[in-house]
Amino acid sequence: MAERQPWEEDPDKWKQESLSSFPSEKLNQLSRPWDSICDLLTVNDVEIPQLLAEGKLKPQATVTFSRVKYTPESGVFVQTGEQEIARAHLYDLAPYGKTHCIGVGRRPENFFQPKIDEQYWDRTVSGRHGIISLLKEHNNFKVYYRDIGSALDGSSNGTWQGDTLKISNTIVPWLQDTYLSLGIAIKNKDGKYVRMFRLRYQLCTEAKDAH
Repeated sequence: MAERQPWEEDPDKWKQESLSSFPSEKLNQLSRPWDSICDLLTVNDVEIPQLLAEGKLKPQATVTFSRVKYTPESGVFVQTGEQEIARAHLYDLAPYGKTHCIGVGRRPENFFQPKIDEQYWDRTVSGRHGIISLLKEHNNFKVYYRDIGSALDGSSNGTWQGDTLKISNTIVPWLQDTYLSLGIAIKNKDGKYVRMFRLRYQLCTEAKDAH
């Protein structure tokens, strides 16, 4: 029997807890220091559940957060697989003057949180590590990632495109076929280092048709 995922146990929970936003007119502040961004965030925006209940919002993308499975070998952790641990929808809130965002990090307001297991956190991930946002440009939906961290130079250990290109303290367009990774480095079966957590997304059918 396939293992049930957390969102299958309580689907309403993961939908509601990922409903945060910031004002669309403040998009230019995504390039500013982290404290300016965090001051603008509305965590668990109370208007969004009402819009969903009224059928006014449809998901434009689905983001998944996975954790690398590993086993200790010769004093190091070695990757043995991967398991999705959370997922969330991204909605188009532009008609309401907002941009939907999903937080990544150890602080409680973040939906994607780096738990190694029920007791332990990955301390190499910042409290406010990053923000995922959905923007509509020229009638096309695009997903962006902003590495924030808790200092002027971004997250302490950065976010990585794949496991090769480090991004820190900047916003980047996120391509659908590229995963983002963060957290403690672990060896894979080829002896290369990968990171504990991975983010992926897929545009929904309606969003793809808009391209």
